[in-house]
Amino acid sequence: MKVFVYPCFHPFGFQVMEYYLYAGHDVVGHDELETDEAWHYYAMVARHAKFTFVEDDGRDYEPFHEAICIGETCPVEADRVSVITLDLEQ
Repeated sequence: MKVFVYPCFHPFGFQVMEYYLYAGHDVVGHDELETDEAWHYYAMVARHAKFTFVEDDGRDYEPFHEAICIGETCPVEADRVSVITLDLEQ
């Protein structure tokens, strides 16, 4: 199964990405490497054989079986799209 995660270096997005990688799925992660936290998460998965990092929208890797996007609409097409909204003020 091929999964798209955006933003993949968000704390929750990283946990979702790790779940799918440890389950043996191919993961395409989209995000920007603008913070130290993002670079930290990138360093933890960059060498994983089933992980692909993209800075563009990821459309070159379609079709996806599943796309998980946190707080935003997904920029890709997938058989199943999940948009997760987090309320960080609670």
